[in-house]
Amino acid sequence: MDPPRGQTVRSVHERAGAREGRRDGLRGHPGDRRVCAAFRAVPGLAVVFAGIRKKAQARIDARCGSTPPRRSDPRANFFGQRSRGPAQVRGNGGLALTEDALWFGQLVPERDLEIPLSAVRGVHIERSFMGKTKGGPIVVVDFDLGEGEDAAGWMVRDAESWSGAIEDAAG
Repeated sequence: MDPPRGQTVRSVHERAGAREGRRDGLRGHPGDRRVCAAFRAVPGLAVVFAGIRKKAQARIDARCGSTPPRRSDPRANFFGQRSRGPAQVRGNGGLALTEDALWFGQLVPERDLEIPLSAVRGVHIERSFMGKTKGGPIVVVDFDLGEGEDAAGWMVRDAESWSGAIEDAAG
């Protein structure tokens, strides 16, 4: 719809904005408020993620004690354990490769998974695990804890080097 003769588009919007109670007289797009709210939330999310990393690192430190792990990642994302079925909750936590085990401490729900290196049967990289994906490589570890073949998957930074490190440690 064209503005009435003699009026600019801006003046039409200024009057509409004034009817909405805006001091500048301009009418904002409804999406503008959502975008602004999202930008205000970003620093809050950074604080939340920093807290998650800090808790995960504390769990790694508590598990490993004074012996530093061969490798660790406090930002590991657990994709599940095959024997627990598809309904389990995926979660964040700390992953550590120690001298004798691959250990994961999930934050919520709080639980541990420890795989002795002697139980590792294979390590490979997949794009999805148990029907779950997140758009990046997932390190999948095949193992046997004496109850039959099982597997677990994690998304970690530098999945290729994690895979190699686990293979080397497991011999």
